[in-house]
Amino acid sequence: RHIVTDTPGLLWRPDEDRNKIERLAIATLEHLPTCVVFVTDLSGLCGTSVEDQLAIRAELRERFSERRPWMDILSKSKLVPALGGELCPDLEGLWTEDDAAEAASTAKELLTAGAIPVSAEECHGVEELKGLVTRLLVEHRQTLEGEDGFEPFDPGT
Repeated sequence: RHIVTDTPGLLWRPDEDRNKIERLAIATLEHLPTCVVFVTDLSGLCGTSVEDQLAIRAELRERFSERRPWMDILSKSKLVPALGGELCPDLEGLWTEDDAAEAASTAKELLTAGAIPVSAEECHGVEELKGLVTRLLVEHRQTLEGEDGFEPFDPGT
C-alpha cells in the first residue's frame, strides 16, 4: 500500500511568502519518508504557466532529489499535441505557437529525463505509473527508512 499526499497550491515564490498550506506541503516533503512524484501539466488548463511549473520543479529537485526518489509525470497527455494528443477545444484560438513550442521543448526535455506521459481520463499510462511507483518504492526502501525515524516501507502490507 502507498499513502499519497497531494501537495496542491505550491506557487513559485520564496519560502517566506508562502502560505500555511504551501509550508505544510514543503514540510511533508522535508520530514516524511517520501518519494516525490512531480506532475507537470503542459495542456494550458491547470492555471499555472509551464514556466512557473518548471521553476517549482527546479526548486523541489534542488531541495529533495538527492535524498528522495524522484519521478516526473506529464499529465493530461491526451490534450497536449507535443505528447501525441489533441488540443483541448476550450483552448482553440487561445493556444499560441509560442505555447505549442514551449510545450514541445518542455515535453522533450522531461521525456528525455524519464518523465511518463499520463492521461487519467483515458487511462493512458496509469497502469505503467502504478507499477513504476511500486518499483521505485521497493527499490528505495532503505532510502525511505532509518534517518527519518520511520519504520521501513513494507510492500506486502
